[in-house]
Amino acid sequence: SDDYTDFSFPRPAKKLIYHVFDADDYALEYTTSEENVSPYETITLVTDGFTLVDNATPYIPLRAMMNSFGVANENIIWNNGEIEIKDDVVPILPFRSIKLSEGCADVISDEVHTTLSAPLITSNDCVYVPEDFVSKILDATVIGYSTSFDFENQTYKTTTQFERLKPVYHIQLKNSAVTIIN
Repeated sequence: SDDYTDFSFPRPAKKLIYHVFDADDYALEYTTSEENVSPYETITLVTDGFTLVDNATPYIPLRAMMNSFGVANENIIWNNGEIEIKDDVVPILPFRSIKLSEGCADVISDEVHTTLSAPLITSNDCVYVPEDFVSKILDATVIGYSTSFDFENQTYKTTTQFERLKPVYHIQLKNSAVTIIN
């Protein structure tokens, strides 16, 4: 009957293209039909106490930060000071595997060696990474820290905010490629 065949499909709005990055040989663009949609996402981490600073280098708690980026605890493996972060189920990070060691500034991400500005440190059974871990390994930016007093619990809370491009999933279909931005 006409009741089941009379569909009205909305026409897509005008496509908006945001230029995210331009290089000599390629450009990264974000295309959407929605107004005011950013290709970036802000990730917020709230921790107890103050930002840990050692030799003028701010440090961020590794596990809490990775959890805020969407990595589950079972994918953060600690074994006698050796740490491996796996991202093999859903591509959340720019790498499938990150390997670090307490007290060491060297990081291996998908077999690529990177040296951080300072070594990982451990304090109160928590492993901390220097702030440049965020930019060098996670392809993100620390956009700010703020500390406030929680009157209800009588403790200080520090909020750290990160910004990164939204994860992009690239799918190969036969002889063509489709990119989906989540």
